[in-house]
Amino acid sequence: MRSVVKVFSSDVVSKVLLGGSGILLIRYMPEGEYAVYTLCFSIISIVSQFLTGTFDRIFVVGFNRFKINDRIPNFLLLEVAILTLLLLIAFPFAGSVESLYPLLALLSFATCIYQFIKVTFQQEMKFSKIFLLELSRAIIFSLSIILLIFTFRYGVKASWVILAQSFGLIMISLVFFSRIKIPLNKFSLADGFELGCAIFKGVYSYLVAFVFAASFFSQINILMLSAMTDSYSVASYGSAYRYFSLLCMLLTAVHVVMLPTVQRVDSHEKMLAIYRDFSKFACCVTPFILLGMKVSAWLMPLVDGGKYPQSITIFQLLSVSALLSFWLSPHINILMKTEDFRFLFSSHLIGLLLFFCLNLVLIPHLSGVGAAVSHLISYFFINMVVFLRSKKILMRMRVC
Repeated sequence: MRSVVKVFSSDVVSKVLLGGSGILLIRYMPEGEYAVYTLCFSIISIVSQFLTGTFDRIFVVGFNRFKINDRIPNFLLLEVAILTLLLLIAFPFAGSVESLYPLLALLSFATCIYQFIKVTFQQEMKFSKIFLLELSRAIIFSLSIILLIFTFRYGVKASWVILAQSFGLIMISLVFFSRIKIPLNKFSLADGFELGCAIFKGVYSYLVAFVFAASFFSQINILMLSAMTDSYSVASYGSAYRYFSLLCMLLTAVHVVMLPTVQRVDSHEKMLAIYRDFSKFACCVTPFILLGMKVSAWLMPLVDGGKYPQSITIFQLLSVSALLSFWLSPHINILMKTEDFRFLFSSHLIGLLLFFCLNLVLIPHLSGVGAAVSHLISYFFINMVVFLRSKKILMRMRVC
């Protein structure tokens, strides 16, 4: 788990900076602007998580199958082309954030390039470069937020924050892009089209569908709260979700390391050894998550000035979900290795329907707390189903 600790260290530093900046936004942005920013962040997360989530996994899992090492420029071209298409399709549905759509598009493209650089380092298992990449992003964004708050105090607008995020990602991408090996002489529109056809046919089409469903999982609460409640409820949930994302940095670090590591495993014994080491790591982390839940009752009102009292209960429910996900969700990498994408898609589709139905029942009565309960139940369902499936795969590996 040494690599996990390295990535986690980078996540700790970057997420502390990003989390601190997010907490400052909670305190200094007007309620209406923070609700708009939360909704914009949710929309951009769905687009970027679907696109980068799909292509990041394909880059690592399908690196050899699609001979990506010789097709890197065409792979990036395909990703940018699909992002452009998605943004054009989504524009008529922009609704209340239509005026911010050009900025959201800019942030989408910046995120796409940034994630491409990051997954290249991940595939090569160059975790020290991921550390520098993430740290640079956190420092630039934090300085931008501090400058905005210093200049405008309690009048910070959502558009300015989105613009600061975009230019920060662009600056970092320009610096790190030269550090990845891209055979520009192999650039080919025809090969990019051929690569796209190969990816979106056969078993990998289920990977794309799975990531599409999974991208809605993390943001469906914000979308449904914005449609069914007022801006205060959206802002309260968004506030709790900011703190929750600090806990998720542990899970992110685990997945960044375990996906390429599991892909390289060639025996049942080595696979078990990896997950034994992870279990020891999880035992060490669990008390800190429980401690975070305990101190949130007095820390969160201290930070946000008591603006969002409901966010405490929401955060505690999300923390229980984070703890369960931390123990169970890393087993999804076993399904990735065996390319069990059809099962991942079907299970996540059922989970998404469960999530949607629970929200329809709970949000009208419990608002953000109801959304958090839906999150907890739905994520537990998905993680448990994936965990049980991975155990069956491990048993088959032992027999073979």
